[in-house]
Amino acid sequence: MRQRDLPTGLLARVQRSGRTFFYFRANPMEKEIPLGCDRAAALAHYQSIQRERLISAHPGGLRALDLVSQFQRCNTLPVERHGKSRRNNELKVLVDFFSEFGNPNITSLPSQRQFESWVTRKDDIRNFDSVRLFRMIWSFFTKHGYIDSECPWKSTGQHRERVTLELADILYPYSLSPLKEIFEALLTPNCEMSSVVMPDGKAALAMVRDALRTSKEAARNALAESFRSDLVPALLDLGYETLFAVLSSPTRIKNLPPGKLILLEHKRTVIATLRQKATRDEPILTH
Repeated sequence: MRQRDLPTGLLARVQRSGRTFFYFRANPMEKEIPLGCDRAAALAHYQSIQRERLISAHPGGLRALDLVSQFQRCNTLPVERHGKSRRNNELKVLVDFFSEFGNPNITSLPSQRQFESWVTRKDDIRNFDSVRLFRMIWSFFTKHGYIDSECPWKSTGQHRERVTLELADILYPYSLSPLKEIFEALLTPNCEMSSVVMPDGKAALAMVRDALRTSKEAARNALAESFRSDLVPALLDLGYETLFAVLSSPTRIKNLPPGKLILLEHKRTVIATLRQKATRDEPILTH
């Protein structure tokens, strides 16, 4: 009997004694391999068998689509319906990408930047999440002894990018040219890099640095007055190099703030909330 929480080929039968016994059978034409009654030991033995079968079937080395199909075969889908749909969609994106690149050997995979550019051309930036899934697949293969190298695709680090774009939104009103144009480009969804005039030469870069320093000082005071001191450390660390890196990032559009962050409105909301708590004699927590 195939159980939903077991990977493909791993079977479980309840014996007359009431104990569950596990077997491996890749297809109906093959003989079953008994794996015992201990579930954890059976799963470990199952993964070992699947590894040996895959490696022996590909003496020339594993290819990208081998990773994807073996991961699907040896793992169960998320239980929740939306989780299943998302996983299947992310897997399809990886299959389409690696198929278009000729199903390369895992020693010569396309770079993460190539994948991000490919997704951008497909006009579906949501599927940058497939990077996370590919890293999960690679981790699975490392854990079970298929490969012993680090994943060539790195974490996208989009939290920092989101914070940088939020800071650009905050700094924009306090900035002057040429920095103001850079912030405007950062916050414009369809901005083309070719339309952005980048600082050229030491004098121009120094001007941008000075403008950024001035705008950061003004924004820091505004953040403190508006009860957004949580953003101050990131603001102080922000450099022009980070701004330029995010400007050329293929994930920039995905991470744009959902709307203008108006510090004055945030301040009014916080004060109104505090007044309501004081009226109801609720404790006011300070951080």
